[in-house]
Amino acid sequence: LLLLLLLLLLLLLLLLPLPSPLRRCSGSEPQRPRGTGRLVVVGGGLSAAQLAAFACRLGWRSVTLVSRSELTVRPFDVGGGWVASLLSPELGAEEAAFFAAPPEERLWQLREARPGGSLTPEARRRLAEMELRGAGRVLERAEVRRASWRPKAAEWEVCVCAAADSQGGGGEGGGGQGG
Repeated sequence: LLLLLLLLLLLLLLLLPLPSPLRRCSGSEPQRPRGTGRLVVVGGGLSAAQLAAFACRLGWRSVTLVSRSELTVRPFDVGGGWVASLLSPELGAEEAAFFAAPPEERLWQLREARPGGSLTPEARRRLAEMELRGAGRVLERAEVRRASWRPKAAEWEVCVCAAADSQGGGGEGGGGQGG
């Protein structure tokens, strides 16, 4: 019965059209939505950094990247021992230990190997350029304290506080175009 329900769900997913982030204009080519206001991107990893840089290229007036921790820059999200087999036909020590471990231990090994998100040096350079141009800024060791939708203005009101402000309740308010 469970298998039948899963197959039915899969069939529905295949038949139903998924919403697209691209808008169709009167022409035949889809157009990417262009921002005009302020945008807040929450995250400290590569995806957040790429989104912030891309939003600036799309024309957003102001982009703020909010990260709970300091941004970490490294070429790979894991240590070099995990990617040694990319340069050699033999497995690295970490990879060999991973494949030799029982499945329940592998999850622990993966969590230890990848302590959190990181940026490539190129992504960090793009964020620095964004800040130098005045198109955006990066807030490290900060958090979103509050976010609420303002229907009349059709935007989000976002309150961000730095780590030093977390005790006193201070912070910085800002809006972002909603969607």
